[in-house]
Amino acid sequence: MSLHRYNAARDGNEPEIKAALKKAGMSVYPLDKPMDLLVGYGGFTVIAEVKMPRNKRGDPKTYSDVQLDFIAEWRGGHHLLVTVQDALDLAQKMKNISYLMGKFASDSLQYGGNSITVKPVNNEAAEFVKNSTASSKTTFEGGHNA
Repeated sequence: MSLHRYNAARDGNEPEIKAALKKAGMSVYPLDKPMDLLVGYGGFTVIAEVKMPRNKRGDPKTYSDVQLDFIAEWRGGHHLLVTVQDALDLAQKMKNISYLMGKFASDSLQYGGNSITVKPVNNEAAEFVKNSTASSKTTFEGGHNA
């Protein structure tokens, strides 16, 4: 049994965007479909699509039909990256979210039977978690947040 393998066409700006994310401390894993990248930091992961600008104003090229279907059905978020600045803005948002997750969450979150480990990203957040009088586990009931 063999898997159908192919080299997906990559956007020309993807290498510089990936390099900027890595330089900002992010983990970056390339995907083929439906989006281009998984980006992780401090226990937080997002999915991102890299698009080349289609004109001098920098407007991104359009999503494919497969990507539009994915976006319509995906309950998580996605990020569109056209420039290195977009990548750096995403990295900063991820650092901020990771910090807040570490500062205000317990060591482990329970959601739908799955455990999510939160890694505090600095000493202040780690100290807050260590000294927190809250229970060591927080359970979220019900479905996803819309």
